Amino acid sequence: MPTSCVELWQIGHVLNGLYLIKGASQVETVYCDFSKTSTDAGFETWIGFADVKSSSVYFYVQRNTTYSTNNTVVPFEITRTNVGNAMDPLTGIFTAPRPGKYFFGYSGIADVTQGTNFARVDLQLNGVRIAQGYSHTTHDTFAHQSTLELNKGDQITLFLVAGAIHDSRYLYTNFVGWLVEEDVFNFNV
Repeated sequence: MPTSCVELWQIGHVLNGLYLIKGASQVETVYCDFSKTSTDAGFETWIGFADVKSSSVYFYVQRNTTYSTNNTVVPFEITRTNVGNAMDPLTGIFTAPRPGKYFFGYSGIADVTQGTNFARVDLQLNGVRIAQGYSHTTHDTFAHQSTLELNKGDQITLFLVAGAIHDSRYLYTNFVGWLVEEDVFNFNV
């Protein structure tokens, strides 16, 4: 794939216009003015990044029952959407199908009926805590959002460290994620 207007010109392009080129890790858009020489100002004008994804990846899952099994990955009973099938709601494991930048957000409330009045929920990357949501009073909300750079095969989970997550038919526990920007030139990373 060409990396500049010069390379486009070398392979025979002569019409002025917008072109896609290979950047460092993304596809970029440039304007090439072939009426100028390659050393003239304005021969190549950088426009921006092209939002190229080999396929869409996003999910939204929920719980509808209280969860109190400490030191475990939180599973989910309801799947609102799971485009790309990267989220396994029964195990609570999201597996990145391709390298890139992903956004994740979760929220819930602590439960008092399980003998506690708090909940500590970690967002984990490959089993290691990278963020934490904590609620220290009954029915207090916990939440966290993260944008992460993931490699293909990396796993994201919500992990109940201590306490209990309250839920019911009102669906207090929500977990979402999506591929924001794919690293299209590192397919095997």
